[in-house]
Amino acid sequence: MCDPNSPRSIFLRLTVVVIFVLAGVASTYGQPPEQKTSKSERHLRWHKYVNREYGISFWYPDVYVDVPRDVAGERCTDTDYRKCLVWLARRDNPDVGIWMTISVEPFRISEFSNGMPSRRLIGRNVFYSGLAGSMGVGFSDRYDMNLRGKTLMIIFGPDDNSGTSEETQELEPKILRSLQTQQPQSRPASTRKRRSEKPIVYENDQYGFTFTLPASWRGYSVIEDSWSGSVYGPMAGEAGEQGGTEPKSTIEGPELTIRHPLWTEAKERQDIPIMIVTFAQWRVVQTDEVVFGAAPVGPREIGRNTHYVFATPPRYNYALTTGYEEVEALIQSHSLLAREK
Repeated sequence: MCDPNSPRSIFLRLTVVVIFVLAGVASTYGQPPEQKTSKSERHLRWHKYVNREYGISFWYPDVYVDVPRDVAGERCTDTDYRKCLVWLARRDNPDVGIWMTISVEPFRISEFSNGMPSRRLIGRNVFYSGLAGSMGVGFSDRYDMNLRGKTLMIIFGPDDNSGTSEETQELEPKILRSLQTQQPQSRPASTRKRRSEKPIVYENDQYGFTFTLPASWRGYSVIEDSWSGSVYGPMAGEAGEQGGTEPKSTIEGPELTIRHPLWTEAKERQDIPIMIVTFAQWRVVQTDEVVFGAAPVGPREIGRNTHYVFATPPRYNYALTTGYEEVEALIQSHSLLAREK
């Protein structure tokens, strides 16, 4: 038998240990960093942001949404000194977000709002951290990094007039620790623009249709609800207005709502509601026997397959909510495409 204390045995045991360590490293490469999480973070899904032009990538939780530059507007614009790379807005409050910019001038350690920044090693990178902003708008948490001789600035926006919340502060090191640098891969500006403006498609296999959305809707959500109408007699319109006749029954069916990623209760945006109607129901809806609330008109058909008619509810955009023109233009341009299940 082999002597367990012989040099050969010791070498073999060390080799096995090294293999296990390397296997563990390989299994986690390219994945969201495994870190201790609070109860509020355990159900977060993480997404990867990649910028090949500047050779950087990092992971961020789905409480944020990557907002295209044509929607971000002044929140992500280039200046003579800096170029905006990305703006991640919080889903529950689009005014709060994460900004990443890169300087035009060479890297230098500059004074922050609260004085000279502190040097911190987070993950594999050195950051210079401090505060940015003022008490008038709230202090942001700022991190500067030397990226190939340029200043990469990452700002976590304040949640209120005092500064960032505890939740944001807990996420900051996790996001920064995941930041990696790679060799930049320059692409023509026209190619970058086409990729950022590439439309996205919502597919519904249950009812058989797709809906094409602009790139600014990336991160949209779909809400399942129902529609209903009151069924009267042949004189429903006249009797309903006079209130002399009670409805004989109700007619109802499923309704899907596609919601913009920047929609919040405080700042609503126009939804895209889609009624799912069977052919038997549609024949009734097309008569004067069905009334939908106070609307003087019925639903509008926007597509059909051999099983269902797809329609928008009466007066769905009557409130003229932000973005109603865009939604109406999408519907008018036949963004909904019915197909067979």
